[in-house]
Amino acid sequence: MLRRELPVSTAELLLPADPEHRPALIERAIAKQWDQLRVRDELQSIQSRLSELNQPPSAKPAARRSDTSRANVVQMASRPPIFTRQIQQFYRTTLTIHTEDLTSANRSALRTLFKALVVLARAQTTPRAPVFSPVPTVKGSGRKQTRTSAATSPQKQER
Repeated sequence: MLRRELPVSTAELLLPADPEHRPALIERAIAKQWDQLRVRDELQSIQSRLSELNQPPSAKPAARRSDTSRANVVQMASRPPIFTRQIQQFYRTTLTIHTEDLTSANRSALRTLFKALVVLARAQTTPRAPVFSPVPTVKGSGRKQTRTSAATSPQKQER
């Protein structure tokens, strides 16, 4: 594979492909200089097309839309359906960039993106109930008097 300009690690990803289609995939990968992400994208795309073709019409996702749970609908609505593909495309784009070609605006935008990605990467994967600290209770009238309110209080002025 190395002599034909396809890294072994990339070629290994093509091994699970259907033996009938594997040679054509290898040729495309060499011709278009696919990296590992692109090979995974192509295999996933082929797999999803095959699974759609193998499903009976009544079991296709569009027909089962009413059966979809509310949580899945909310999750799908919170991010675009092509989100993963956009991330992978951006990753491939960044691999082609030379650092000396970046402007200060590019670097600033990348730093902002990096900060947002750190937050997303560290975020909880399951929703948690919000935690609120208990509200302190004050003995007596329910209000704590301050010096200002004590000086203007009608009870204090009568004394």
